[in-house]
Amino acid sequence: MIQAGTRSPNTYSSQITHAAIFSVGALLFAIFAFSSSFREPDFEIDAKSGAPRTIEFLEFPVRRRFVQKVYSMVTLQLCLTSMIVVLMMRTKQRLDNNLARICGISSLVAIFLLAFMSHVYPLNGILFVFFTCATGITVGNVCVMYQERQGANMVLRAFMMTMVIFISLTMFTMFSTTDFVFLGPFLFTGLMILIMECLCTGFYGGRWTPVWFGALVFSAYIIYDTNQIVRRYHPRDWLRASLDLYLDVINLFLEILKIMAKEKTD
Repeated sequence: MIQAGTRSPNTYSSQITHAAIFSVGALLFAIFAFSSSFREPDFEIDAKSGAPRTIEFLEFPVRRRFVQKVYSMVTLQLCLTSMIVVLMMRTKQRLDNNLARICGISSLVAIFLLAFMSHVYPLNGILFVFFTCATGITVGNVCVMYQERQGANMVLRAFMMTMVIFISLTMFTMFSTTDFVFLGPFLFTGLMILIMECLCTGFYGGRWTPVWFGALVFSAYIIYDTNQIVRRYHPRDWLRASLDLYLDVINLFLEILKIMAKEKTD
């Protein structure tokens, strides 16, 4: 007879192991794809290509290598972030408030410098890795907090849901015949609302928007940024494109965590 206090075989440790195996596999794939995308230099986009429509970008070698490079870098970033988060969750280490603020400010400074030094080698690579690590520590701190309050399984479910949404929206945008550039002004307005809400909450408390508003905004940002990568970004802007997608995924993950935490407490 099974006692009430026993746990099922699918324990937290086994789930973390599966997540680690997935991260390692994705990391190896990203390294292979990233290295192969550098076999030929990126010159100007093919003159006849213009703005390729959806999956037709595969017909143009320069654009194809650019997309391959961007998604390889995003995969590398997500793998590094996942490893940092898993390490912090296994050790249950949280940063104190001062260190958390320093880490957040460091991320903002790094991405600000990258905006002006995206083509300055090797400083851009150093800032790129530093930003990813600082963001991973910040996200890991948030995940440990949710782990203490609602359990680690909620964090793992949020991660899987984020990956499903990201992959689904990416495939939808690449195969769609619609140019989603018109979403830009609406998404900028939504982002400003979220920023103002975040700032004002620190002083006055409370929320202005529904709990799902942030997830909707960053899901739409995945569509918009994927559209820009496929149709408009110059091949030399692969670092900027990678950062855009990475931030979309990270923010979507954090917003899904908020939704799940809200539903669990209600």
